[in-house]
Amino acid sequence: FLGAGTLAPFLELRYGKDAFEFILDEGGVGLQSLGSGEEEIIYALPGVAERGSLDLVLELNVSGGHSSIPPKHTGVGIMAEIIYALEREDMDLFTPVLGTEHPMRKVLECQLRYSPNEVESWLGEILDSEDYVAAATAIAESRGPMTRFLLQTSQAADMFNGGVKSNALPEKVTAIVNYRVGLHQKPGDVIARAVDIVGRIAEEQDLSFSHPLAFDSEGQQQAQGHVSMKPLAKPLDPAPLSPTSLESPTWRRFSGVTRSVFESVFNKTVVVAGNVMTGNTDTRFYWNLSRNIYRWSPVPKGWSLNIHTVDERIKMDAHLQSMMLYYGLYSLDLWKTG
Repeated sequence: FLGAGTLAPFLELRYGKDAFEFILDEGGVGLQSLGSGEEEIIYALPGVAERGSLDLVLELNVSGGHSSIPPKHTGVGIMAEIIYALEREDMDLFTPVLGTEHPMRKVLECQLRYSPNEVESWLGEILDSEDYVAAATAIAESRGPMTRFLLQTSQAADMFNGGVKSNALPEKVTAIVNYRVGLHQKPGDVIARAVDIVGRIAEEQDLSFSHPLAFDSEGQQQAQGHVSMKPLAKPLDPAPLSPTSLESPTWRRFSGVTRSVFESVFNKTVVVAGNVMTGNTDTRFYWNLSRNIYRWSPVPKGWSLNIHTVDERIKMDAHLQSMMLYYGLYSLDLWKTG
């Protein structure tokens, strides 16, 4: 927020909305290859979309006391029931969908065209189907979690805190559940589901309940016998989809430079297709600055090591190849402006 969150409004004030030709940020799934030998095809997969993001904070306030005289359900037990229900009930929200405008569809179409012997035998039939849920489900089951979570909303209970000692009943219990919202949904869909589930449990446990959809929830947050639910920060909608049509001069330029650089490096055919980011990058602050946002670390699969842990690094060859790409894009700017 002190970096991109501060820079973005300054740049918009100085240059105006949609003033930048394109933005290139971190992310994407780099470079991947299918096939071997002369049939090997390299796929450059920049992220042209991002799922939305939402953190829901659950806070439960109940009466304390000595653990030798406990109620039927302690605060920890009630919060555990809430998390258990969120992970198991009304799961339709988490169904994968592969609509006609989803970037993953173009990735799959490219793979089917250029690497037909390396993809599922039924892929072409699935892509022709108008049952977008069945198509997405089949692909997710075939390709695993990394693909599944490009196609659907995810839910992860990440934090749980309650109690201060073993002989005292917990008076305050908190939990945080993280959601990454699929391109076909909105954070409001996630909140509405959580309200239904948590509200039912609150009623069963004779608790009052405040949440983002309630108009009179303020002032109840610290009351005993109360559960509250609220976003940790402002919910983030899925990102606007960056154009990947050949009618877009910016995409033609970006994909052309990408092909030129990496075909010269690997001496293989390179196919460029826009993909989806599973996480979120700083580009959420820059949506007003450009319609053409590419989230991509141009590194071959396996050449980036120890991401977000000790000794994070990339291979030197990958570093130099990335410089070639950036220089190629910048050199076109110099040529364009004379």
